Amino acid sequence: MKNQRQIHSSLAVLLVSDLEASKAYCRDMLGCEVTEWWVIRDGFAGLGV
Repeated sequence: MKNQRQIHSSLAVLLVSDLEASKAYCRDMLGCEVTEWWVIRDGFAGLGV
């Protein structure tokens, strides 16, 4: 049997020039909960800031 590997997670990095404005956009326009470290939407907390 061939050893099959799966990707369990991935990471996309978006560089922004204004972190506070980006966090406000996620909160105000996308309806996400924004903490110091995460952007959370519908229970998914996989977006780090």
